[in-house]
Amino acid sequence: MPYLGNTPPENFVNVVKQDITGDGGQNYSLNHAVSSAADLEVFVNNVQQEPTTAYTVSGSTLTFDEAVSATDDIYVIFRARSIGTATTSDQPLSATTGTFTGDLTVDTDTLVVDAANNRVGIGQSTPDAELHIGDGSGSSDNTRLRITGGTSGLSTIQLGDTASANIGQLQYDHSSNFLAVRVNGAERMRIDASGRVTMPYQPHFCAVGPASNNTYNTSPVTNYLTSMKYNTGGHYHTSGANAGKFIAPVTGTYLFYFGAFHNSAATGRVSLVVNTNLVTNPYISGHSSGMGSGYSASTAVALQNLAAGDAVQWGVSGGYIYAYGGHTAFGGYLLG
Repeated sequence: MPYLGNTPPENFVNVVKQDITGDGGQNYSLNHAVSSAADLEVFVNNVQQEPTTAYTVSGSTLTFDEAVSATDDIYVIFRARSIGTATTSDQPLSATTGTFTGDLTVDTDTLVVDAANNRVGIGQSTPDAELHIGDGSGSSDNTRLRITGGTSGLSTIQLGDTASANIGQLQYDHSSNFLAVRVNGAERMRIDASGRVTMPYQPHFCAVGPASNNTYNTSPVTNYLTSMKYNTGGHYHTSGANAGKFIAPVTGTYLFYFGAFHNSAATGRVSLVVNTNLVTNPYISGHSSGMGSGYSASTAVALQNLAAGDAVQWGVSGGYIYAYGGHTAFGGYLLG
């Protein structure tokens, strides 16, 4: 016989029966509630009774139209509760939709859906996370998760929350071949095609003297340079209460440098100040260095551990620092 769709499985029906012992009354309890008298076949002394005429039902209560004695042989067949079993065909299943109310297992652990805990296991028969891949039962087992994008597309793992789907993200750009890491909704680190690690929002700055002829010889807490070469993140301030100060945005290790052009034959000092504490105070000699009588140049580098909010600035004590045309510079950047 031809069929539409899959070949039907073999079916077996188990009919549910209940024996009732008469007690001289009309009302008797059923093992299963039914919705109407037609859902039952009722027999008294092997004679089938007519529904709604010889008996009625209400839920799990059977009521006869007249009393039944203890000597009567009574039984009922639950037509609406026939239990079917099927032996499925070994042919491939073809369907457009499907709903499973319990667990789903494919080939023991190839795919397991734990309906009670809402977990999925791939190569794992007892998943203990929303998605659990592999079981690591063998010491040399390898587990891979492959995300394939187009040669000019993106492969992305989103680490979102209810407020933002893109608050955290790992993304590979197949067109330019770089890996980007997004934190708090913005790109914070990138590994380019040559393996170089760049940090687009890594704070760094370089401040130089103005184009006009300026000299400095006051205390460290008041001297500042206001012409910027660069100021990524805007953490070096050129005006306001924090003018001339770099305010650390995060706790970490920072490297600071400064180069000074000294215009006095006297010895001077260029100082690095963290908050109000002097941390470096190198001398600059005023002896001739080939730049003219009495002029000299000096550079210094300082490595400093800072807490978020620490203020760093430079200053001069003794002699004069010549700042014309960017001869003096102060800069720094976060190492990590």
